[in-house]
Parts: sequence; C-alpha cells; structure tokens
Amino acid sequence: HVFQIRLVEKSTESTILAQLQNKITAWKGVSEVMFVRDFIDRLNLNIKYLSYGLFFLGSILIMIALSLITTTVRLSVIENNDDVKTMHLIGATRFYISKPFLRKSLLEGMCSWLLAFVWLFATRFFLNKMFPFLEPSLQLTTFFIIGLAILLLSVCMVSLSRSEERRVGKE
Repeated sequence: HVFQIRLVEKSTESTILAQLQNKITAWKGVSEVMFVRDFIDRLNLNIKYLSYGLFFLGSILIMIALSLITTTVRLSVIENNDDVKTMHLIGATRFYISKPFLRKSLLEGMCSWLLAFVWLFATRFFLNKMFPFLEPSLQLTTFFIIGLAILLLSVCMVSLSRSEERRVGKE
C-alpha cells in the first residue's frame, strides 16, 4: 500500500520533515518513507531569498515615498507662503493657519489608504485565482492587520508632514 500525505506549510522545514520521517518509519508495517528533500530545501531557500528581495524592494519604495512626501510638503509651503505670511500679519494662530493643510493631508492620507487597501485585496483575489495552493497563507485577518498598519502609517505620514511643514515654514 502507498499513502500520500499532504503537509501544511509550517511542516516543510527540514528538521520537522526529518522528525516526521523518523516517526512514520517507526510505525508497524511501514517499510519506507520517501519525500523529495532536495526540492523542499530548494523551495525553502527560494522563499527565503524572495522574502529578502521583497523586504529590500519595500524598503526602497518606502524611502522613495518619504522623499516624495517631503518634497510635496515643501512645495506646498512655498506655494502658500504668501497666504501664510498674510495670515500671520493679521494675527492668525498657528493652529488656524495649519488647519486647512492638516485637513487636506488627512483627506489625502485616507484616500491613499483606501486605494492601497483596495489594491491589496485585488492582489489577494488574483493570487488566489492564479495560485489556489496559496489560499491558506493569504488569510483575511492578515490582510486586515496589514490594512490597519497602512492606515496608521498614513496618519503618521500626516503628522510627519505637519512637523516638516512647521520646520520649512520657519526657514
């Protein structure tokens, strides 16, 4: 008799597979346990390299996004510099002056969060259609946690841009 066993993704590490092979070999009536160890080792190594590559790419994209945000804030402050100076001259407080900028930044942050969240779910949908074997690793809770992290990051970006706006406004 031949039995075929499907493993969950957490069981594909070499040490776990060796332990599993020893346990199954110890069963009464089992003469041989076979699996393609080289393939699994190469698969794990490729996943590791892919993770490093995606982390590196994500880091570069975050640095690009931060530099674009900083540049945009500087341009916005320079563009509205005359209005801000006029408001200062008539006695407007810092909060009153920064309120429209903050409102606009929050709205843009929420719109970009929504766009990123929709893009994330579309990616999940197409990955599930193209690679059905990935479905267990693409849990909805993970995507909601990532969406929440994106929302928090967009709010942090708004607060960073506000502090950058203050710094550039003093120059």
